[in-house]
Formats: sequence, C-alpha cells, structure tokens
Amino acid sequence: MAELDELSKRIERLESTKSKRWGAIAQQLVSPLILLIIGWWLNGQLEQSKQILQRAELDLRRISAVQGMLEQLFSGKPEQAFITERLMKRIVEQELADEISRVVAQYYKGELERLGQAPGRISEAQVREIRRITEPAKRLAADSAAEIAKTADAQKAFIVGRSIAIDSADGKATAIAAAEALRAKGYDAAVWSSRTGYYGIVAGHLPIEEALALKRKAVAAGDVEPDAYLHSGSRFLEQVWP
Repeated sequence: MAELDELSKRIERLESTKSKRWGAIAQQLVSPLILLIIGWWLNGQLEQSKQILQRAELDLRRISAVQGMLEQLFSGKPEQAFITERLMKRIVEQELADEISRVVAQYYKGELERLGQAPGRISEAQVREIRRITEPAKRLAADSAAEIAKTADAQKAFIVGRSIAIDSADGKATAIAAAEALRAKGYDAAVWSSRTGYYGIVAGHLPIEEALALKRKAVAAGDVEPDAYLHSGSRFLEQVWP
C-alpha cells in the first residue's frame, strides 16, 4: 500500500508540473494578445480624439469666415451680398444656409418695398436702386432671388401721361378722350380721380421696371407728355374710366 501511495503522489506531482508548464505557456501566448488589443484600443481612442480636434478646428474656421461674411450680406451692396450668400452654402450646414437665404430675402424685399411703395412719384433714381437689387439677384441665381423677383413683380406703378383739373370745363370728358386715344395706340389706358383735384390719364399699370421702360417709349413716340412720370397710386381715389 505504501508503494501505491508513493506512486499516486508522484503522479500528482507530475500532473501539477504539467499544469504549471501549460499555464506558463498559455500566459506567454495570451499576454502579448492582451497588450495588442489594449494598444489597438488606445490607438483608436487617440485617432478619434485627433479627428474631434480637427473637426473643432474646422468649425472654428467656418465660424470665423461666416462672421466676416455676415457684414457683407447687409452692407448695402446687393451684388456682393448675393455672391456671399452662394459662398456660404459651401461653408455652413444646409439648414443654416437656408435660414441665411431667408433672412437675406427678407432684408432685400424690405428694401424693394421701401423704394416701390413710397408715396407719390417714383423717380428714375428709385427705379435704378430697385434694378440694383433685382438684376444681380437673378444673374447670380441667389437662393433669395425668387422671393426678391416676386416682390419686385408685385410692386406696380402707374404711368401718368397727363393730368387735367377736375374742376375745369369738360375736364372729365377731355381726360376720357385722351385715354381713348392712348387705348387706340395699344396702351392699357385709364382715367383716375385724385385727392389733389386732378384726373390722371394713365397709360398703364405695370411692375415698376417695366413701367419705366414703357414710359420712356411713350415719351419718345410723343404719345404722352415729356414730363410724364411714374406714380405709386397713393393719391388716386377711384378709376372713373373705363
């Protein structure tokens, strides 16, 4: 029995030695793998941090560029503003670019309304200012161009070719006869009474830029008086003919 016990102990010691040996081998194999995994994870974290820093730096550059461009949008120079509006689409996110375009459209629509809805006569200088906004908006295909063009087309002017005093003898009949003569020549003529005590003989009611072009043509043809002018219609009371 003593010999069996001794043999059993030797077998146990041998098994223990083998187990320790395989454990050491396994440890030698696993440790580099763990280190490799940890190193890969750390490199990933470093690369991610680097990308975050790069994005933050790019965002700061964009913010700085946008701040400089905002001044150009509302500097009173429409052509420069519409060029800047297009450039900003390449710098900022789409949602922000759309919001900027809406603000630009509102700003220049307000300018057009101020120029076109001023009471009384509309001077050629005012029409030039209107054109200074509408032409570059269309030519540069700004996102705000559609809204600006819609506003410009909605603003109309009367071409007042002649005025006759309401209290003059046969004033109304004379005014109607003059308007009929213009109609015979192809003008969309009408007669309006006004607060100032005159009948206005109108050669047309058109978007402001078109009205100016037609007025010049009518003056050159001798169809209206040389001092014919554009008017917002703010002084008119009612259309008395046709």
